[in-house]
Amino acid sequence: MWICPQCGRRFPADATRCPDHGDRALLRLGDAEKDPLIGVLVDERYIVLDVVGEGGMGTVYKAWQRRVNREVAIKTMRIRGDGAKLLRERFVREAEVTAQLKSPHTVTVHDSGELPDGTLYMVMEFLGGRTLADVLGTDGKLDLPRVRKLAVHACDSLAEAHALGLVHRDIKPQNLALTTRADGDEWLTVLDFGIVKPVDAGAAQLTREGAAVGSLLTMSPEQIDGRGVSVASDIYGLGATMFHLATGRPVFMSPTALGLMAQHMSATPPRLAETLGERPLVSAFDAILQRCLKKRPAERFQDVDALRRALEALPTDTAAPAPRPPRPVANRRLSRVGMQAVEPGGDPASLPGVSADAVHRRITETRLQTASDPAKAEGATGPPPARVARWVLAGLAAAIGLYIILDGLF
Repeated sequence: MWICPQCGRRFPADATRCPDHGDRALLRLGDAEKDPLIGVLVDERYIVLDVVGEGGMGTVYKAWQRRVNREVAIKTMRIRGDGAKLLRERFVREAEVTAQLKSPHTVTVHDSGELPDGTLYMVMEFLGGRTLADVLGTDGKLDLPRVRKLAVHACDSLAEAHALGLVHRDIKPQNLALTTRADGDEWLTVLDFGIVKPVDAGAAQLTREGAAVGSLLTMSPEQIDGRGVSVASDIYGLGATMFHLATGRPVFMSPTALGLMAQHMSATPPRLAETLGERPLVSAFDAILQRCLKKRPAERFQDVDALRRALEALPTDTAAPAPRPPRPVANRRLSRVGMQAVEPGGDPASLPGVSADAVHRRITETRLQTASDPAKAEGATGPPPARVARWVLAGLAAAIGLYIILDGLF
């Protein structure tokens, strides 16, 4: 089905023009039976054309802005039930914060508002590409020069946000969009500033005190145990993301959420050479990633400009890339509750549960292994036992609970 962008009249699939506005090209509509918002004129300005993505509490649509004749994306959120006030504030804040950012590597927000039924919406530029999570799922790992280029783009976006005193807190492949420009050049855009947090401690809190917010696959240790975030937290997330892009696997993997948390808190990150083999670029790139992934924020790059300079100073890779390693998690879906890999057709309800006793055993085993093998402790900068105990007893339920809620929105 088609729709005229001028008058909103709909036409069958074999139509070629609107009889009243023949000089205007018709726009293709998606299946309105699948989503009632398709074909609707929002705020007298935006014609909703089709669904491009769905999440647990919202949908992203492709739309047409009538007055300026351009494609846009409309992100919606349906606010219902417990936590509605927090989610509404988070969505509104995302629109306000992202609208301040002008970097060409940050998604542009044009407008925001509310539908008659209370659904919030945000109008953004329509990118039309893929996220890096999609790229990893279909193409596998990226070569190091490509990872370096895309990471520099991310640094450009984050540098502006950090200069305004804002920390993204959820840098991960799903929040990095990849498009191809007219000249064939790849372009990265940072998405989803919905859980951005001002560095200023006096600013309004839009998350629960002491709760962990973000993706467990790229979450910094200080986010996990509630020590507070800084620009170094985004550097950790970007480092974990670069490792994932370069190797095709997350920096840490575990069948449970508590296992991932424990590894981010105390485990030494694997080396790139384990997957890519030894060569000058691999060693130099690995040194950058290891610094990004330090457990203590003070030991990481202290700003993204320093990280960018290190990336730009990397040597040229003249060797042939190593063969692609098998990717054990490919073509499987991850349960958001436990991050357990589930085979297609599997039942997420069968995943192992999380208990404080299990966390305690996990941390205790890690300490015993480290004590028995001093070599494993070299370079370890995990938190002191008192902090781990405090995290286990006081923060685990809030951390996992809020993670499940917020990471599942889109």
